[in-house]
Amino acid sequence: LTRASEHAEVRVRAAAAYALGRLAEGGDGESSALALELAAKDSDARVRRAAFAAVLLGVPAPAAAKSEDDAQPETLPADLVAWIATRLGTEADSRTREDLVVALGRKGLKSALPALVGALADKDPWVRVCAAVSIGKTRLEEAVPPLAQRIDDSDWKLRGACVVGLGQTYQKAAVAHLIKRVEDDEPAIARAAIGFLETFSRRTDIAATVAAWSAWWADKEKSTTIVDPETAEDRASKYGYSTNWEQIYGGLDVVVLDSRGDHIQKVLQKLGIEHRLTQAAKITEDAVRPAAVFVANCTGEIEKPDVEHLAWFVRAGGYLFGSCWAVTHTIEEVYPGVLRHYETTGEVIDLVGAAPCGGASPFLENVFEEGVEPLYSLLGAHLIEVVDPERVEVLIDSPECAEEWGEGNLAAWFPAGHGVVLDSVNHFEEQGFATAEGLKKPVDRQAYAVDHMGLSWEKLRESRDASFWDSSSKAGAEILDLSVFRLVTNFVRHKRLGGH
Repeated sequence: LTRASEHAEVRVRAAAAYALGRLAEGGDGESSALALELAAKDSDARVRRAAFAAVLLGVPAPAAAKSEDDAQPETLPADLVAWIATRLGTEADSRTREDLVVALGRKGLKSALPALVGALADKDPWVRVCAAVSIGKTRLEEAVPPLAQRIDDSDWKLRGACVVGLGQTYQKAAVAHLIKRVEDDEPAIARAAIGFLETFSRRTDIAATVAAWSAWWADKEKSTTIVDPETAEDRASKYGYSTNWEQIYGGLDVVVLDSRGDHIQKVLQKLGIEHRLTQAAKITEDAVRPAAVFVANCTGEIEKPDVEHLAWFVRAGGYLFGSCWAVTHTIEEVYPGVLRHYETTGEVIDLVGAAPCGGASPFLENVFEEGVEPLYSLLGAHLIEVVDPERVEVLIDSPECAEEWGEGNLAAWFPAGHGVVLDSVNHFEEQGFATAEGLKKPVDRQAYAVDHMGLSWEKLRESRDASFWDSSSKAGAEILDLSVFRLVTNFVRHKRLGGH
């Protein structure tokens, strides 16, 4: 890998940096040292980003405090924090600076505050956004003043990021500043401020006005206790892998882009998951805040103001999911240069076998049952071409699709600022019996459901004599292929666990 890290081709050096991260993750200090050198000195930003990610993988988990009275140990070594602070002043690539400030957004990391406060003046607006959110994620009382100073900024993106950051501090000193933005001209900022205040107050019946929230705070400031989520509850048990849909999605703001191709809202309705619809050119007024999950149905066309708001939403911590054409019309617009549509000579219409390829990725847990051979329905699909392979993790692929169409990536994700982006080539709705052919008898449909849709033997025994098995359309209304939706749910669960 040392030789590869000196190769003339960028893609070889980037691949070397990626591999160094896997060694560093296993505790190899020499790999971490070489990655740090690449992150500082390589001439290409792609290599520097991959190398910095490798450095972070080599950071050991901090030891727990010995008692409740002891200070929590810092979550990044002091020398690495100092290195990042220096690097922020010399790094030319804005996306690399985004990654640097995001890495500093860790609970209790007081030593990171000077560098993050300095990054609030970065020339790139998205670096400023990520820095403001990272300041809040330190959960420190000292994080409140620098964010409060920018809470009235004329740039709505920074103003909104400061609101998100203030909410993330979980400090009482932040409440008065959040109240100031309850009636912000930007609906997403107002919704974000109100969302934090409702969390802190445990109230949803207070009017969305500065006056109403100021009156509440004047009455309740002394008696209100604000505890950060890590301390307040065992989220691992609340959002565990066996949890039902209602528990995972309960109280979560799920926003769906109504479009021409896919209709995930129909799946959400069948599962009883609350959601709201938005449309192109209306995303701004429909106030998509970073605590939400945004799903872009195929075809996913959005307008220019939508692009800026979704770019802010993701970088400030939102989770964006897209199906099929959304990789082109939503994802590539919002966070370009990572995924794109793989150009084929003809329209991709097919039913192909799919296989998990993400190794031990937590996002694949319980997506495919053992012995199930999932089938992906491709209806004019935009197959996924990975542009930045060191940032992207492909979770599902298809050798069959690659052989027929030239590309087999079916589902992939990547981190974007404080948020996450996931794309799947098929439609959430057009799965299972909707595209199955040649199923003439109930037993044929039952076998198909078990073999390809993950229907459990228990549920088969419960339903095998039901009349809906007599036709594929009726069976499709009762038995859903939820493999892709389980993938989305794992990301949602991860978001609610506070992970990245």
